[in-house]
Amino acid sequence: MCAFDKKEWSKEYYQKNQDHFKEYDKEYRQNNKDRIKEYSKEYQKKYHQKPEVKEHKKEYRLKNQDHFKEYDKEYRQNNKDRIKEYQKKYHQKPETKERQREYQQKNKEKKSEIEKRYWKNHKDKQRVKWQNYILKNKDKIKEREKEYRLKNQDKIKEREKEYRLKNQDKIKEYHKEYDQKYRKKHPEVYLKSNIKQLKKHSIPFKLPWKQYRFAVQSWSKTIKKNYPVCVICGSSHGLNSHHIFYKKLYPELSLNENNGITLCHIHHRELHSLN
Repeated sequence: MCAFDKKEWSKEYYQKNQDHFKEYDKEYRQNNKDRIKEYSKEYQKKYHQKPEVKEHKKEYRLKNQDHFKEYDKEYRQNNKDRIKEYQKKYHQKPETKERQREYQQKNKEKKSEIEKRYWKNHKDKQRVKWQNYILKNKDKIKEREKEYRLKNQDKIKEREKEYRLKNQDKIKEYHKEYDQKYRKKHPEVYLKSNIKQLKKHSIPFKLPWKQYRFAVQSWSKTIKKNYPVCVICGSSHGLNSHHIFYKKLYPELSLNENNGITLCHIHHRELHSLN
């Protein structure tokens, strides 16, 4: 009976002195905030690690899936800024970065498969994202590319050599199509580039670039007259005059009659592609 009397007495005492207990709780919580937080974290970890609690959570979530989905949607819509700030802080921690690196190293194949599937299903969405990101961060991207190229010059050169050796035909076709489209759209730029070349090649003859252009045209006519047929195949259609010693390397020989032969259009392109 004594234990029962103590319980009743404690209840009566608490009911009589509720205001006193509330004030005492407020003062204690204000003075010991850090201590209470640490204790609550430790308690929650121990409590949530119990197998009984985990099973209960799983059962409850399976029963109330629709309720949880609706709650998540509402929470994300109302707290977008808060979620972004939390994600930034979380990803900036060194612990999270180390975890991500370890996970990526262990699951490279799995990650690549997931990325491929996502890209296939969301091509348009990803393109729009990349375009917006590039427009906002042009300077940042250029700095990263410069740093990467300076650090990995030998690696980049080896990759480019391998790609060019494997895809020679593909590169030629791409350049042909690009040149044709670019010349049609931008004839002014193409004209400026030709004028620059003519100015360089006309320096040894001390001629203005317009006179040098007419001189080269007359040189090509004289060579076609001397060699009226292609030297390689003997065709007389689509002839081009070709410099034996190239005009870029030897501009002083660009107007010499002995420095020229005639070639058909096909063999002329082949010869320049080899060099």
